[in-house]
Amino acid sequence: MQKNPLYFWQKLNKLLKERGVIDKFMKNRDELNVRLITAIDTIKHNKEKVKRISEKLEEFDVSSGKTSQYLTHAETEIPKMDIRLLCILTEQVYIQTGDLEINPSEHFTDLDIKKSKQFSGETERDEVLKLPYTHYNVLSIDQENYFTTIDIKTIKSFMDANLIRYNFESQREAKYVNRNGKIEKEVNTDARSVKEIKDHLLNGTLVSTLLTFNCLVGTGDNGDEIIYNAKKQELTITKGTLIEISDGMHRILGAIEALYEDPELEFTFQLAIKNYNTRTAQQYVGQINTVNKMSGSRLKELRENRYSDTIVKIIQTQSEMEGKISQTNRPTVEMGHLTSFALLSDTVDETFKINNKKEAMDLADYLGEFFDYLLGSFPEQFLNNPKEYKNDSIINSNSTFAGYIVLAKRIKNEEISMSRLPEILEKINFSRDNDEWEQLGILENKRSTTGSRKKMMKYFKELSIKWII
Repeated sequence: MQKNPLYFWQKLNKLLKERGVIDKFMKNRDELNVRLITAIDTIKHNKEKVKRISEKLEEFDVSSGKTSQYLTHAETEIPKMDIRLLCILTEQVYIQTGDLEINPSEHFTDLDIKKSKQFSGETERDEVLKLPYTHYNVLSIDQENYFTTIDIKTIKSFMDANLIRYNFESQREAKYVNRNGKIEKEVNTDARSVKEIKDHLLNGTLVSTLLTFNCLVGTGDNGDEIIYNAKKQELTITKGTLIEISDGMHRILGAIEALYEDPELEFTFQLAIKNYNTRTAQQYVGQINTVNKMSGSRLKELRENRYSDTIVKIIQTQSEMEGKISQTNRPTVEMGHLTSFALLSDTVDETFKINNKKEAMDLADYLGEFFDYLLGSFPEQFLNNPKEYKNDSIINSNSTFAGYIVLAKRIKNEEISMSRLPEILEKINFSRDNDEWEQLGILENKRSTTGSRKKMMKYFKELSIKWII
């Protein structure tokens, strides 16, 4: 039986959402995908209309065979299509069908449409950037901070390949627009600033300033977002890594606009490459607050030091967790780390409502006691041989500590004796061979997934402990 077109898009879109892809266009791509697939279905057997679409795409070096493939297998081809080619195809299908629901102006920005006119099927097959990507002449400050330079043509290649994104969680406040009756977020940029930068570039008067990209912690397919070769001064951004624009959106847009007017234009920016989690990226953006200033409330939000940070600092110095919490956002087994500061702080912040410093101190004492009891109850797994257990069990994996914090809250709220903690955990099958972890999306091929922290929190929140008296 032929599957509904929605099935194929939903399957791929789930993977995209798990990666956290957030850019202006992608927020309504799901809607366009379904509408375009439906529109194509009404004309794919009309030879004259297919011929006209094919002839138009040939102007962009897309062969008639490829066009036929796109139209015949739209359910699988449309969701993975390059945004520029999607824009071109949407425009042509719109012309042939007159279907107002796929009007390109309702789904693409002016910049999207302008970028689509530069698309070439021939050159893109050979030149599109992909991860892993290696950048040369990079200086390392520490494991989270690197410094180099980048030319505007390379930046454009990154943008064209959709390898860098704008993250609303760690950036300035969004602009909200009404599109087709729906309120959607857009990047809040100043068109005048973009034009000024473009003009300076074209006139040769722009001063080289510092851009900042952040390789978001926890997104690399193999556990690391950055691999640095100190001897060769080479930095490789690994496959799967989400690269965010932490600072420089206006300058990047201005540079791309300038390149459309003068494709031979040369200019080099300084570039800082970070390897931060979202919270650290928020604090960084709040501190730099560049020329296009944010609102005071947003800056306060980004700069704020959370009570949860204070709580974790106390736990790591006054409990069995001392020396077992990584400061570099990722635990290093060889260093005896069990979990990361970022994971604990983020989870405490999301799990507990903390109104003042006294409540923070009391909670730090309670969580310190909880972790003392946890580690003391399972000394082999947490204290004596944690590395050995990590291979076959997730009892001491990084994301599982998020679940433990949720469990700590439940024990407190449901007035369960701390002495019952071992009984609760002994009823859980922590084995990596337990199919339940794969079904819940916590593991994939026995390795933690990108969203495992949230999923582990949900698991412990829903864990049945009614048998505890």
